[in-house]
Amino acid sequence: MPRPAAFSVVILSSFAAVAGFICLAQPTSASTFTTDEQKAEVTAEPISIILLLKAPRALKAEQVAKACQLATDRPFAVAAKGNTKPDSVSVHDAGFLIQTKELQAALTISNKPWDHQLETEDIESAAIRTMLKEQRAVIELSVISESSASAANASTRDASTKQLYRIAAALCGKDVAGLAIPSQEILVAGADELPSLLNSANPIRALQTGVAEAVVGTSDGDPELSKATAEAKKRWSEFAKAFESRNKGTEGFAAQFVFDAAEGQRESLWIEVVKIDADRVLGKVANEPQHVALKLGESVTVPLNKLKDWLYYQDGERVGGFTVEVLLKRESQKSEPGKR
Repeated sequence: MPRPAAFSVVILSSFAAVAGFICLAQPTSASTFTTDEQKAEVTAEPISIILLLKAPRALKAEQVAKACQLATDRPFAVAAKGNTKPDSVSVHDAGFLIQTKELQAALTISNKPWDHQLETEDIESAAIRTMLKEQRAVIELSVISESSASAANASTRDASTKQLYRIAAALCGKDVAGLAIPSQEILVAGADELPSLLNSANPIRALQTGVAEAVVGTSDGDPELSKATAEAKKRWSEFAKAFESRNKGTEGFAAQFVFDAAEGQRESLWIEVVKIDADRVLGKVANEPQHVALKLGESVTVPLNKLKDWLYYQDGERVGGFTVEVLLKRESQKSEPGKR
């Protein structure tokens, strides 16, 4: 299976002092943070998302409106400068003003490299160092304000802020070298998986781990996903062998299993693998369950017959992730004009 471009994430304690980074790993887990307060701080919503580009990109209002339409499933109009009509895009300063029913955001374009003020030689990840050296331009999405309804209601606010992630996902292209979220101290290199991660149920968590959040349901009724799961089961021995040897350059061993949820539903969850037995896997829940009575980071033992997918990273490149590959392909097709 062809592998995507290397994906690497750095979680820094300060964008001005790399020596104090919290974690340099891919993927990482919530156990990296020692207190509930630290976990809450990391999963809080960001104020801005910065796409780091390999070369300057010329954007038109019509293209931004198309990205917003893909992100919200609503038609967007191109409006005159200064217009604040809901679901519209207008020219604004060094970019565009995005007005949805839930929030107002600024899209700023800079044809200069991002001034990150990081000491790149102190960053262990070669992919991150290369990305920082090669990035030549920036697209920044920032929330200006939210509707009164969004600001007053936590769940509504969460949904409205996630629009920013989805708009960023729709703007991702082959010219994207990586992404930065300064308020969350996250720096990501690699573009192929960004749309799927940004569209995840918990984008921050997904960006930290490199794994999109759980999707309620299974592969049942989806021939492509069923085929991918069959491939994962067929090649499970490859994962088990790699996990047992854990050679230099391998990390992020995770497996996805199907769990029974309430009212006859089933939920697919990723597990950070700790031990593999003949017919079961021991590990920790690696993404936030939505319908299963488990908690993030909780230890679980899962029968191997519930396996849906597996993946790990070899020198920064994903190995496995058969259902992930299917979903990434679909996200890519959604982003292409005329594919929706």
